[in-house]
Amino acid sequence: MYQQPSKSQSLGIALVLLVLGLLLCSGGGWLGQSGNLGGFLGYAVAAISIGVFLGFFGGAVMFLSRALHTRGDKVYLYTQGLILTSKSGPEVYRWDQIGGLRDKVVEQKVRTYRVPIHSYSIRRFDGQQAALSNTIPRMAELWSIITQEVNAVLWPRVQSLYQQGKNISFGPLAISQQGISTSKDQLPWDQVKNCTIANGRVVVEKQGQQFRWADIAADEFTNLPLLDRLTKHILVSRR
Repeated sequence: MYQQPSKSQSLGIALVLLVLGLLLCSGGGWLGQSGNLGGFLGYAVAAISIGVFLGFFGGAVMFLSRALHTRGDKVYLYTQGLILTSKSGPEVYRWDQIGGLRDKVVEQKVRTYRVPIHSYSIRRFDGQQAALSNTIPRMAELWSIITQEVNAVLWPRVQSLYQQGKNISFGPLAISQQGISTSKDQLPWDQVKNCTIANGRVVVEKQGQQFRWADIAADEFTNLPLLDRLTKHILVSRR
């Protein structure tokens, strides 16, 4: 079971961080100004203490924010799927019912740093959707398991749709026997030089041209690993 920290746990951590920050700041400030450390060194210790307090204060604010947004979600993994429980009640997502997975990344500024925050979503074929909180412990591990299980079920379906000549949408790009297409253009397979996923981007290159035919943020796609696998499979089979 994967469970989001409770509101009381997040509030408790926030309180502990705030108290520790205050104690370290007051202790360092007293040491710096008490005369035990003279001149520049004393002021340096006081400044470092303030910096340490700001760090603990930032952590306290983060956990306080989590407490305010906590929904008490729990995820139960089973052989055939998962159950997500929330205030609205339990929801069942069998692996063979899931048609879309998306990992959206948003950068959140924490002091002078930008921290990537993941937003995970699951969509069933019937349209039912669920969002998984990134505050659930070991969420990256959980998402990896979900992705592996769902992709194992979806891959034969994707292959069958392609062989039937269907258009398979992954969001900004769609794949068919005719080529790779966007909402405005299409690139036939004999003109596709490569399709790569790196540094958070999906890049499609056209034969004989240096510019990128498509360059799109990877987190805009649904079922990104399947897009990567399918394009590689098609390009290898055509060479």
